Amino acid sequence: MACIASGAVGQGCRPDSGPILAHRIQHFVATKEQRLSALVRLGRETGLCFGIETLTDNFNEKITLRLVDTDAHSTISAVLGSSREYEISVLHNVILICDKRVRQPKDLAVRLPHFQIPRATLLWANLNLWMSVEIDFDPSRKGFAGDSPPGDSTDHVGPFDIAGQQVRDLLCLIVGDSKGAAWMISNPIVSGVAPASKNSLWTLVLYQNSRS
Repeated sequence: MACIASGAVGQGCRPDSGPILAHRIQHFVATKEQRLSALVRLGRETGLCFGIETLTDNFNEKITLRLVDTDAHSTISAVLGSSREYEISVLHNVILICDKRVRQPKDLAVRLPHFQIPRATLLWANLNLWMSVEIDFDPSRKGFAGDSPPGDSTDHVGPFDIAGQQVRDLLCLIVGDSKGAAWMISNPIVSGVAPASKNSLWTLVLYQNSRS
């Protein structure tokens, strides 16, 4: 069961003013809700975009909390359960969350020689980035399989023409330019959140879906 949050950040992942982590969240309540679900809902209801670099069983735990007039950093820490065990930072308007106790996936640190796409929908840009990474791993690869919802046809990002950037940076650039979304490293031990576009490396959780 979940209740509502209030305290919108602005257009998409871009705040109206001031640091993202300092934005005030007027009200956030969760009742017997999984941490990951609560975090994504916080993003949907406030416009905060997330990049979750490590996922553990902790995100499956159910929480009950009630917060009034807190900043974004404090709210996120409360949902996670412990701020000391997580590193919370901002990259390209996306709030990165990393469990200090877990080794980060090497895939996020891979640098693509060149990533170039025209202005496109969020889902298409995400798909193109994934295929670019897979081809960088294995240039002979031809087939790709993933699972994706229709998405919001009005949510466009880019264009991008970037050389030598890490996958983490490129993911944050794409999501940070969108109307709102979250990406997380793929991990089968953590319950999924819908609607989401899934591939072998990461999952893109959409804040909006099927809109024309």
